[in-house]
Amino acid sequence: MFIHQLERGQALNIYGDGHQTRDFVYVKDVVMANLLAIEHNSVGTFNIGSGKETSVNELIKKLADLKYKHVTLNYCPMRSGDIVRSSLNASRAHERLKWRPVYTIDEGLHRTIQQYNAAKPIVNFV
Repeated sequence: MFIHQLERGQALNIYGDGHQTRDFVYVKDVVMANLLAIEHNSVGTFNIGSGKETSVNELIKKLADLKYKHVTLNYCPMRSGDIVRSSLNASRAHERLKWRPVYTIDEGLHRTIQQYNAAKPIVNFV
């Protein structure tokens, strides 16, 4: 969502002060976890995460460092029910699926920007 808005030169709406954290995982890591679950005939639920918290402000700084030098932010009131901190314990996936994330957040962001730009004609059509 942020990359789409930044590519269009739009301001980013940040709900809260930007210190809220999330556990970001690159999509290929999530796909691999799903494939391993199928391969292992696993049942039940698995947390798929890096175990690392990244604040929204840190994420935006990383995006600015990678490509988007001029980012306009609109800090908005936090929404009811928003989670302040999020970090997943993926130990069950480590143990049962032998899964661990391969991509760092920086690699994932870089690849996501590349993929977004490659798909830009399709995205702009929609």
